[in-house]
Amino acid sequence: MVRSGFGMFYGEPDSIAHDGTERFWNQAPAFTEISFPTDRLLQPGLIVQDGFPAGLLPTTKLQPNVLARSAFPFIPTQYSMQWFYDLQRELPLQTVVTLSYIGSGTRHLVQTLDANQPLTPAPGAVQPRRPLPFFAGLTLMDPLGNASYQAVTAKAEKRYSQGLNLLAAYTYSHSIDDAIETDTLAGGEGLQNNYDVQRSRGNSVFDVRQQFVISGVYDLPAGSGRKWMNRKGPADWLLGGWQLGGIVTLRTGIPFTPLVSTDISNTGTTNHPNRAGNGNLSGSDRTIQRWFDTAAFAIPEAYTYGNGGRDILYGPNFNNLDLKIAKNFRVTEAKRVEFRFEMFNATNTPHFNLPNANVNLPQGGKITSAGEPRDIQLGLKFVY
Repeated sequence: MVRSGFGMFYGEPDSIAHDGTERFWNQAPAFTEISFPTDRLLQPGLIVQDGFPAGLLPTTKLQPNVLARSAFPFIPTQYSMQWFYDLQRELPLQTVVTLSYIGSGTRHLVQTLDANQPLTPAPGAVQPRRPLPFFAGLTLMDPLGNASYQAVTAKAEKRYSQGLNLLAAYTYSHSIDDAIETDTLAGGEGLQNNYDVQRSRGNSVFDVRQQFVISGVYDLPAGSGRKWMNRKGPADWLLGGWQLGGIVTLRTGIPFTPLVSTDISNTGTTNHPNRAGNGNLSGSDRTIQRWFDTAAFAIPEAYTYGNGGRDILYGPNFNNLDLKIAKNFRVTEAKRVEFRFEMFNATNTPHFNLPNANVNLPQGGKITSAGEPRDIQLGLKFVY
């Protein structure tokens, strides 16, 4: 069987907030928001009986070095073009195999820019060199982002028969974009040069190149309604109704960006190093104390941008096994009690997080944290 399709899908903001990433920033401000720093423990931000600090009132007067937000009067609707091509074949033993090519292209992703970044790296204080020195950062929502995703997949499914269901899928993919993602564990995803967004085009932060997942459920052939011991009674309550299940997930790591912890460019932005080598170590050379080669990167000269790209290094692989053992106690034909014993990360395999990405620090390249260890839970469910 051959299948193919193409579609265009239009997006819209999925949240509403006065300062969120939607389209309300091109209106006149409805209020003035002022914050007062505090450690929240010993030093209060403001004592009410002392009144407001001098110079804050009236609130119609702009304060120096404040953050401002803006957007274009018209923001085009973001959209995604998606397409696929499938080849499917049915095999013996109730098995179906599918080979697919999948692609998508997304346009007009909203990118958060600092439109008040100093025009070029240079010595001197950052604030006076801004185009609008009265303001600090000027957040501009610009719909210039684009993304591309390409993948080939292979899937085999054994439909439920003789108590067994299996599903296995492999994906090889690549995702590229120039819209900086900030809601990730990667960190350092800010733009180095807000006037040259194309320079930050690179691997998406969710660019998992390879992934293999196999899952299955097997009803043991013993007990009422099954091949062996097909009778009700004490033996059925003890030996019948058992079910085994599991999910194995194997995937390559997600990318991250090598960074310099200091503002070498003196522009108040994220700083990248110069890349002198690949930086990614082979599997046999990687350890949690040295995940990537920091010697492959050099500190740029003062007041220059580094040439290291965005998301050019990859973090640890993810290998995980989840298991389930269940027992069904039949009460009536339509009612049953299900007991479940489940283990997440059953092998207690460490799921290491990304390493420290700062190449100029002693902890650069080291992994110091990991995800959840083995988690075991028991449950009872009444189904009617």
